[in-house]
Amino acid sequence: MCQKEYSVVADVSREQVWKAWSDVSNWNKWDHDIEWSILEGEFENGGVVTLKPRNSGVVRSVIEDCKPLTSFTNATKIKLCGITLATLRFSHFLENHKAAIKITNTIEVTGPCAWIFWFLIGKNIANGFPESLASFVAYAKKS
Repeated sequence: MCQKEYSVVADVSREQVWKAWSDVSNWNKWDHDIEWSILEGEFENGGVVTLKPRNSGVVRSVIEDCKPLTSFTNATKIKLCGITLATLRFSHFLENHKAAIKITNTIEVTGPCAWIFWFLIGKNIANGFPESLASFVAYAKKS
């Protein structure tokens, strides 16, 4: 398993953060590595996010463990001939931090080929967390 986490403390409300997180079709306004994204179903467990990263193919991710105003996780399985080679799991958490909110993003890559996909995909996503979270906070404050 390969994993990396990044947090930021921001003067933004849980409601503003949740509104921005659950507005999947506008993720590209704060995550500049996404060309477009859509939500099939509701922003809840089992909802499916389909997105197009820049310089990559279309990706489908399933929402897991969704706790409104607190956290959600979305997971993408990378398969070959029906066999899961790796799962990329993105977790997003909110915690109270004094008079502000601590926002944490985590990427975890598991599976028999986790280390390969960490170096091909996961590491670059994790390295972009500081920029994407800063952009996310600015976007959420406008929500």
